[in-house]
Amino acid sequence: MVELGYDPNAFWNLAAFAVAAHDWGKATCTWQNYIKRGQGRRITHALFSAAVAADAMGNMGKSRAPDQRLLLAAFLAILSHHQQLYTGAFTGEGIRALGEEEICLEELKTVITDLQASLNLAVSQPVIRSYNGARLIGLVENLRRGVATLIKGTGQILAFKAIYCLLRQILCLCDNEASAYHGSGAVGPWAPEKAHFIYDHRTTFANFAGTPAGANPNPMQQRVRDASSPFLVLQAGCGSGKTGAALHYGHWLFSQGLANRLIFTLPTQFTSNSMYWDFSKSYGLPPAHVGLYHSEIEEVLRREAEDRVEDPGQYLQDQRFQNSFFNKPVTVATVDHLLYSLLHCHRFADRAFGNLVTAGVIFDEIHYYDTYTLQKIGQCLEILRRLRIPHLVMSATIPASFKEELQAQGQRDGITYQVITAGGGGDTIGTAPDVPFIIKKARAPLVTGKGEVGAELLELLADHLQCRQMVVVNQVEAAKGVARAIGRLYPRANLVCYHSEFTRRDRNRKEKLIKALFRPSVQRSPEEKHLIRECSLEDTDQVILVSTQVCELSLDISADVLYTQVAPADSIVQRGGRLHRRGKAPHRSRCGCDYCREREYLNLDYHYRLWLFPLPWEDRWSLLPYVVPGAGGNILQASWENITDEDEYSFPRVQEWVDRLYPEPPWLRDTEMLNLVLEDAVFGRRPRERFGAPDQGESQGSFRARQSSYASYTVLPGQLVATGTELTPEKIKELGVRVGWPKLKRWEQHLRREGNVLLLDLPYTWEYGFLFPGDPVANG
Repeated sequence: MVELGYDPNAFWNLAAFAVAAHDWGKATCTWQNYIKRGQGRRITHALFSAAVAADAMGNMGKSRAPDQRLLLAAFLAILSHHQQLYTGAFTGEGIRALGEEEICLEELKTVITDLQASLNLAVSQPVIRSYNGARLIGLVENLRRGVATLIKGTGQILAFKAIYCLLRQILCLCDNEASAYHGSGAVGPWAPEKAHFIYDHRTTFANFAGTPAGANPNPMQQRVRDASSPFLVLQAGCGSGKTGAALHYGHWLFSQGLANRLIFTLPTQFTSNSMYWDFSKSYGLPPAHVGLYHSEIEEVLRREAEDRVEDPGQYLQDQRFQNSFFNKPVTVATVDHLLYSLLHCHRFADRAFGNLVTAGVIFDEIHYYDTYTLQKIGQCLEILRRLRIPHLVMSATIPASFKEELQAQGQRDGITYQVITAGGGGDTIGTAPDVPFIIKKARAPLVTGKGEVGAELLELLADHLQCRQMVVVNQVEAAKGVARAIGRLYPRANLVCYHSEFTRRDRNRKEKLIKALFRPSVQRSPEEKHLIRECSLEDTDQVILVSTQVCELSLDISADVLYTQVAPADSIVQRGGRLHRRGKAPHRSRCGCDYCREREYLNLDYHYRLWLFPLPWEDRWSLLPYVVPGAGGNILQASWENITDEDEYSFPRVQEWVDRLYPEPPWLRDTEMLNLVLEDAVFGRRPRERFGAPDQGESQGSFRARQSSYASYTVLPGQLVATGTELTPEKIKELGVRVGWPKLKRWEQHLRREGNVLLLDLPYTWEYGFLFPGDPVANG
């Protein structure tokens, strides 16, 4: 707070004042008649509270007046404690039409006298006995002018936004807690053990030391734990324990008083869900201290509520509410929600920003994002640096150009990042790097330009039928075609097709199925065995998974052999992270990892390999989505040429591939986004302008965290929607499938609209998703 130019003692005094004064507006005679006698009407009180507070503070002598910026923030927090401010708030016709509203001044003075004694508040008694619409609107305009006059320049505006949002969040949290405590029917004074929305973050890591990562950190995790730096960059191999390292970092921040909450951001909803579950299951964090937020958390929380609480509906409502503004000591969220919380993209954005001020932020899998989103994350990092908010950036594949640019920008903001680099097994210092597998380059494409599955892949599949095999392709339709071809050849195989164009219901079920199939059969739970049988598969150790690049982050599994179309080097690395995970050597007899010991169905001389397949380079459409037809350069060709046949997959080699592929530093600033953040510092735009309808999964407003290379739309399989079905937002999320417009346009005659919902009347199956006419999967 001192670094932002504000006195902490003055801040906490004004925070106490704001909490005490936020309901003073209920002293209007109209409100009192409504409360005490049930007469008249209930009117807004926040605006009157700000007016009475301003009157009380305005009567203080100049020698006793607090920092005017903090006082302004306190008035604004009182004004906004029931609704986020926006340009034009509290100045509409309804306010203008207000007649004289008298204040029950004598009763209010008694309340203030008691507060002065109990809280030692330095505040005078109010003297104004009534307010009308014109006077109230004048107050709001004075507050707006105060912001414009006192706060100038990017640095000052960001600092004021941080102080204002933090003060507002403290006020709102106290208000929420008091209302919940009163509404619960509790008796006696409030105590921490009776809290609904307040958590003791000092106990969050109490059980972490008893977990493997906490009790026996590997060398890399020890280096992060001992770094003693609030600004870190961590580059470590897949499966090396980055999550455990991040928790050591968070534990250190808590112990040093540098943060009282952690915000973990990830690229996808699935990875967010997985980390949310792992924090309590694998790392000992109290379930009540861990929150989850993204646009589709209802399914996760609903399953949780059914097991935990008597009132699932109330539980779901409470969790969604407080997780939206990072209220718990640890919140896992997609990076989208963090970016949307910097602006007025949702109704609790300012509360989220307030909690961000006292948080430590972890950006996991930073390599995943495209240039568009990475630019916005870079701008977010600049804002965090300016506000001195601790953060950790981590991934297995961070190009040297990225680290150099981040370091240069940090130094311009007075921040030096400590960079920790470690390879497989947790570290590379003093030991040879792990080499879990060898890369073999195939002779011909995995899928030909005519859409036929290559003979070389089919031969390799036949040679490894006893194994856990994984085929990764770059396009959804290719995944369907390959899976269908394999299914015709091996109808009794445990075959699973997995891509982005399934309904949420099917996607969730498939993810559970895949995890079960890649677990040793002797270790599967009764529920997993039942799911496998229910899907007409065999409870064996053999499986063939055909997937698109969605597997790169969403699936924490380990295959015995992997076949993949060439992709950008960093994507190949992530796909390789699903092969012989945490392995030490490419030969089973020489490795000795847990994976090798439990895979008794593999021969001792078994060699782990990733087969890298070229693309039909002459077919420009086969290069999608990584190379847009007509664009210059070919990142796929460069990746193919960087990797040699019989290449070793090791952390040093991974770094070489990525550095050669991305020699130019990324652009980590977004001036347009920064201007929008500054515009929304206090007033600014409404969520409907910044984001659009709140029930939409993606922004349709003036700020968007992601940008697709082409438009895509949510469609529902027509066959799954019975006549007369009410298409509620929840039903749309359950059955909706996101499909690119080029594909939909080709079969536009099969689209129909019910209200605002698109239905696609083409066959849809659990196995493959939509079956488009003319495609190999539909005709096979």
